[in-house]
Amino acid sequence: VTRSGRLRVSSLFFLLEHHLDNGFTWPSWLPVPSTRDIYLQAAARYVPQPVEGVRAILVRATEGTSSELPGVALCASSDFGWSSVLGGTLEIVDAKGGHSTLLQEPRVEVVAKFLLPALELEIEKRSSTLRAAPVDAAPPASPSQAAPITDHRTTDAPQVRPRKSVLVVTVSYRTADLVARLLASIDAERRRSDAVTVRAVVIDNASGDAPALRRTVADNHFEDWVTVIESARNGGYAYGNNVGFRYGYESGQVPDFFFLLNPDTEVRTGAFEQLVHFLAEQPDAGIATSSLEDEHGELFPYAFRFPSLTSEAEHALGLGAFSQLVKDKTVARRMGTVPEQVDWAPGAALMLRREVVDELGGMDESYFLYFEETDFCRKVKQAGWRIWYVPQSRVMHRVGQSTGVTTAREVARRLPDYWFESRRRYFAKQHGIAYAIATDAATLAAYLLGRSKLILQGRGASVVPHYVADLVRHSPLLLRNRELSVAREFHVPPKAPSF
Repeated sequence: VTRSGRLRVSSLFFLLEHHLDNGFTWPSWLPVPSTRDIYLQAAARYVPQPVEGVRAILVRATEGTSSELPGVALCASSDFGWSSVLGGTLEIVDAKGGHSTLLQEPRVEVVAKFLLPALELEIEKRSSTLRAAPVDAAPPASPSQAAPITDHRTTDAPQVRPRKSVLVVTVSYRTADLVARLLASIDAERRRSDAVTVRAVVIDNASGDAPALRRTVADNHFEDWVTVIESARNGGYAYGNNVGFRYGYESGQVPDFFFLLNPDTEVRTGAFEQLVHFLAEQPDAGIATSSLEDEHGELFPYAFRFPSLTSEAEHALGLGAFSQLVKDKTVARRMGTVPEQVDWAPGAALMLRREVVDELGGMDESYFLYFEETDFCRKVKQAGWRIWYVPQSRVMHRVGQSTGVTTAREVARRLPDYWFESRRRYFAKQHGIAYAIATDAATLAAYLLGRSKLILQGRGASVVPHYVADLVRHSPLLLRNRELSVAREFHVPPKAPSF
């Protein structure tokens, strides 16, 4: 598609979304595309040549409202053009069910009964070919030919997927009681799962909790899979995680995956397996994150976009009309029920592929707390890896219990100095000092305007206490705050052992 074509298509979709979201009708000056127009343009663009050698069955839904039915007449052929796309014959069957529900339980059985005979025929055909072929026969010459299919119903021993190893890394600071609950939930998953081998390392960030943590491990007989490390200093979240990474490489058992879990979390059933299987099937996925929920099972269905000048100004202003205008730039992004790519996710539950740490190392320890996972995710994405939100993996998170900064009950609370320090570092490191200065100037202006609105509405008490003074005190708007320290990160030692 040409650049002008992309611009035209994007503009049309923007107009469509804008009008539908606001309950308007399609503008009279713009031709309305029909179902047939959309279908034919898509077919010509994405399948310009027939696809040869594909056996296919078209299952047509026969129920549903008029708006849900595909509309054979609009597509001008009973097979919707699939015969020409596939370059061969197409078997057509009609199944009782609506289009939107045909592939959902229990309707999937309707589809399966049509697919099964064809699959069994293909299995028998390929099995016969294998039985007739010499033992030392050469592999097919064509790289495009599909691999032989084995009928596992006649196999004596089932095919067993090799177990993947996971090292849980949790950083604790005066949260021994919470860690005990987390370890108990992990132990339940270890005992249940036969697909994942789990170990854990708990880093006490010099809080004095190490003796209590070791007692928890001993009392519950976790010694064979849990290690407690007492760090020399409280270096923050990134520092503690880097201690965990270092342990993973120096322990002699380098895991396939690192799972960073906050001490105020508990894993739900299948949390490990869902992320491990997803990452195993997506080789370009570097990080996968779980969906989060509170103690009562209430979902927190959000991942995030990278912060920007626009997002900071939008958040500070708090004006609905402006938020709607820049909604694609806001940081918080509401997620659905299927896996989706994201910019970054909370550090409460992040699973990293071992190769990511091999290549990029750990987190920047110059962040004490906050923005370190955002910075790390940006580094991962810049290296070409993808980050995914996988809602099928569920983790319970007691918001703010490990940091004391954010809680579900307190809305307006003064932010600590390290939050502003981390924020300044992120914008200066990722975008340059000039961008960081411009961001703070825009944020201050928007915040003052938004606060004026709140005061006029009689809601002045809802703002964050001392926000303006604290932001200015840590801002690169002041000359003393314009130097950026060198990143301190963990790097993998050469020739790390593995299993």
